[in-house]
Amino acid sequence: MSSSDSGRSASRSDRGAGKRGKSERKDKKDKRDKKDAFSASQFDQIMGAIGGVKSEVTDVKVKVSGVSGQLNHLQGEFTTFKEETTNKFDDVRQTLEAHSKNIKELQDKAKTGGGSGAADPNPYTPGFVPVSKRTVIFVGGFPYNTEKDLILQKLKEMAAPYDDNILDYYTTRKLTSFGKIKFKTSDDMWDFINGTKAVVFKFEDKALYHSIDKTESEIKLSKKVSAAVKLLKTHFETNGIPKADLKKYVDAEWNYGTVMFKDAPTSKFVIAFTKPKGQDDLVVNSEARVPWGLDLNEHVEGINAAARKK
Repeated sequence: MSSSDSGRSASRSDRGAGKRGKSERKDKKDKRDKKDAFSASQFDQIMGAIGGVKSEVTDVKVKVSGVSGQLNHLQGEFTTFKEETTNKFDDVRQTLEAHSKNIKELQDKAKTGGGSGAADPNPYTPGFVPVSKRTVIFVGGFPYNTEKDLILQKLKEMAAPYDDNILDYYTTRKLTSFGKIKFKTSDDMWDFINGTKAVVFKFEDKALYHSIDKTESEIKLSKKVSAAVKLLKTHFETNGIPKADLKKYVDAEWNYGTVMFKDAPTSKFVIAFTKPKGQDDLVVNSEARVPWGLDLNEHVEGINAAARKK
């Protein structure tokens, strides 16, 4: 081969190598561009995901903040409720303590005749016997003008299991509505009372009742107290107090002849009538002011007269 041919061949070889080199460089550049584009796309995706997470985190923070606000609100309401409830319980406790103190004062006054002197050691008669030590049972509920023999027969049936402990069965009249059973001792009487608590005695299908017998003075005092209580209850009911609530407004110490009513402004009981030491009749407490203008002095004579009615 001539030198000129060798030169042309070398030149063609050089041009081929140059084209291949250029093509390879172009391929590398394309690969780099694609890689860069892919990396940029991944970066955008990652940044987008991070942005979404940030947004979700922000939403969660907002929700947590809202829940925290609700919790604070509920805590505030609970604290207020707790304080109000505590205050109400304190008010109730103070009211109960005041009522307890007031009742104690009234009981003390009742025991001393409403402040008019020391109480009678013997409230009714010189021969007074405490209720728990008495020995006579009163049995009532018989039809008016029942024959004495029929009443005595029924009394004996009632007390048959206790007959060995009984001294007498008796009535005060030939025609009457009650009878009495006299036991040997007070313990014998209480055995009968406790042993017949669940028993309903009847006469001609009408229920009878029995209680420890009262002295004549006790009976008279009971009638006076009953009349005074009825007066006050009727007055309160007439002025709008429901019948079911009257016991909350009128009360009495029956054994001491003391009748009380509730003073609305103070919610304390005030003595209206009392039996002073050494007297049989009830008297008006001059300091009592009954609601709705009831004048107790206009009624006290009629109340005491109630004991004289048969």
